[in-house]
Amino acid sequence: MFDVDAAAQPGQEVFHSDDADQPAGMVVNAASLGQAHRALVEVKLAALDAGTLHLGAAGGPLLRRSAQPYVVPLEAAA
Repeated sequence: MFDVDAAAQPGQEVFHSDDADQPAGMVVNAASLGQAHRALVEVKLAALDAGTLHLGAAGGPLLRRSAQPYVVPLEAAA
């Protein structure tokens, strides 16, 4: 889940600051409420290690990682 300063659209590409030539991921779902915008993004895990992610282009609006509103279990319940 990411906060962003602009409205995002499902299917919109996400770019990493260190590789402006190819997308690092894609917006899966997005929502806006007033000036608050959030996006669920599928992204290469290596892109989370360093650098920054941007909406639409390497110089586009910055994506800021935020906490998920739910817990993801690490192991299946027996």
